[in-house]
Amino acid sequence: MSEDGRRPHRQEIERAIGNRPCGELCGALMRAGVPAGPVNSVSEGFAQPHTKHREMMVQRDGYGGIGLSVRLQATAGTPAGYLSQPACVRSRR
Repeated sequence: MSEDGRRPHRQEIERAIGNRPCGELCGALMRAGVPAGPVNSVSEGFAQPHTKHREMMVQRDGYGGIGLSVRLQATAGTPAGYLSQPACVRSRR
């Protein structure tokens, strides 16, 4: 449904789902065949087990940030990383 289709029903939608905990609501939607997931903050995203397992937070040589989660030229399971320090980090030295 488009935003224009939801707008007239916004209050009804908010009454139906607005007070449900995120995990409960996402689970119910998934069981009903509706793809759903939380919208996380950056810190919440980095706290996720999958993010930790993929080592998507890079901290090296005075740099801390988001690594590349996709490796097109490496084997599966290769942790995230970066090829060189961002210029803003190099310029601090």
